[in-house]
Amino acid sequence: MIPEISLEDYSYARAKTHAAEIDRLLGFEFERTESLIQKDPDHQNWKDLPLQSLMTPYIEIRLILNLLLLKPQSRVIDLGSAYGRMAYVIAKHWPELRFVGYELERHRTQEALRVLGPFLNEKIQLLTQDLSLPEFQLPEADIYFIYDFGHPQAMEKTLRDLQQIAKKQSFRVVARGRGIRHQIHQTHLWLSEINSALHTPEFSIYTWLL
Repeated sequence: MIPEISLEDYSYARAKTHAAEIDRLLGFEFERTESLIQKDPDHQNWKDLPLQSLMTPYIEIRLILNLLLLKPQSRVIDLGSAYGRMAYVIAKHWPELRFVGYELERHRTQEALRVLGPFLNEKIQLLTQDLSLPEFQLPEADIYFIYDFGHPQAMEKTLRDLQQIAKKQSFRVVARGRGIRHQIHQTHLWLSEINSALHTPEFSIYTWLL
């Protein structure tokens, strides 16, 4: 169960403990999956890093989606979906939304699909994709979730892609992590300064209005 909670009552420590319990109940095999990734030194492994600190807690995901007040059929894109937590929350609480999660490491995508497959519907996709590739074109969406998913150059490529989409439509960006938020405020003032944003210790919500 993923409880509904207000921004005022949110506790990251509580949310992280809850997330670990949900992962256990769902049957995720994180250590096995990460060991497969570690065999390839060129891949983005999380060796010696605390897994629960690298993934957004389920409670926080539900809190953010509640704050966004999304309309049915809105399209949500997760740029760095890891083990698909957002896909699970959307499938459980917002099954009418359209969702695509992009993850660099195929082993994480495969594990997410193994565990979460029974909960997903035809509107929810989890895909393996390197977002930094020049030939990758970011699809249009209503909401984009961005994390500290790689090198600053990779995040910069994604922010430039968003700037191109901003010429055609309005959208919102949820940024989680110090690196991506710093980058937005340093080099993408079109997103951080023109319209008001919501900032919390864990995440920021930016609005672009065309």
